[in-house]
Amino acid sequence: MYPTKIHSLLCLVDTLQNLGVHRHFKSEIKEVLDEIYRLWQQKNEEIFSNVTHCAMAFRLLRMSNYDVSSDELAEFVVEEHFFATSGKYTSHVEILELHKASQLAIDHEKEDILDKINNWTTTFMEQKLLNNGFIDRMSKKEVELALRKFYTTYDRTEYRRYIKSYEENNFKILKAAYRWFEDCRLDQLGLSEQLIYTSYLICVAIVTDPEFSDARLMYVKYVMLLTVVDDLFESFASKDELLNIIELVERWDDYASVGYKSERVKFFFSFFYKSIEELATIAEIKQGRSVKNHLTYLTIPSIEEYLYVTSITFGSRLISLTTQYYLGIEISKDILESDEIYGLWNCSGRIMRLLNDLQASKREQEDGSINLVTLLMTNISEEEAIMKIKEILEINRRELLKMVLVQKKGSQLPQLCKEIFGRTSKMAYFTYSHGDEYRFPEEMKNHIDEVFYKPLNH
Repeated sequence: MYPTKIHSLLCLVDTLQNLGVHRHFKSEIKEVLDEIYRLWQQKNEEIFSNVTHCAMAFRLLRMSNYDVSSDELAEFVVEEHFFATSGKYTSHVEILELHKASQLAIDHEKEDILDKINNWTTTFMEQKLLNNGFIDRMSKKEVELALRKFYTTYDRTEYRRYIKSYEENNFKILKAAYRWFEDCRLDQLGLSEQLIYTSYLICVAIVTDPEFSDARLMYVKYVMLLTVVDDLFESFASKDELLNIIELVERWDDYASVGYKSERVKFFFSFFYKSIEELATIAEIKQGRSVKNHLTYLTIPSIEEYLYVTSITFGSRLISLTTQYYLGIEISKDILESDEIYGLWNCSGRIMRLLNDLQASKREQEDGSINLVTLLMTNISEEEAIMKIKEILEINRRELLKMVLVQKKGSQLPQLCKEIFGRTSKMAYFTYSHGDEYRFPEEMKNHIDEVFYKPLNH
């Protein structure tokens, strides 16, 4: 009988991850993957003589930060060779696993093997969808899911597809956040209650474990803080008001002596000051040192920085880093100032900025606003500008994935901290895949209902 141990172990790990319960089996999963990696390095026949085993092992190992080369998938680059190889292809599931593996390219120049596999498997599965040609285990839903790139999907929604055996009760989320929203009268600053749901849905995908409730609550508040700041600096406040806000922040401990240029500034800064002080107090308890200056400095850049470095003002770097203060992991000053964390900031910030610019370019052109699309259109056509931005976006996506998955020698940055940046990027893709789902959450409403309120059906 053909050996089944490898197949069983790979499917076990994959299933636990698909169910979303893998955090309960961290040590067991690590033990399995360590064994798979040992066999991978030994070129074990049970792995490399089977397309499914090879592709699945590559995907699970790379996603778990093991150093595996895409060169091992080189024989599957040519579609004709794949189908002509005797004994290799037995069902459509091999193509499904190859396609999943092909989405994990982390080097823009050196992993064309994965790009080529991705191209032909995508075409093959799209054709099967058109012809409704499914056999074996490759259902229509599995194909549709695989074709929706993994970095644009929402994990919690996908977990539901696998869960069949227990029921969830409806619950009310973020009661503390609702009280904060009402106490700060955020509706008077132009924010809607819907943003609480949208922000919380995003943060649940980024900071998942139950013990990180402080981090999730902080995330929602910080996102809404940044939304207010972004609106003020882009549209609503005058130059004098903005300078007033910056001076108030710079003289944080003596802000009362500065005064307010308008009631709007007074109202905003009162809310801002109270919120930052609260967040800083919680962070100081968890970090054992004050990080207040970091919170306030990063949140309000100068006008020049805002205009020049738009990825900073978008807030992606701020949210990803600040969230980590609430994970129970001490983030030292050396780590904070390291090249590694700067690289993670840089890539995630660019990804979110570029996704936003691509999605909002039409609306912002009509409003007379400037983003990267309109800037590039001074020399090239709109179509060429969009293609150029997508190319830059893909380079940064792969670079970020590489930094998250590949263990850097001598790195002191905990893996969870790196994954926060990766998850933030993934949620940006999810948010901007079909529009600006943060500002106009039509599709997001369905996910909110699926994740938080709708009971599972037996």
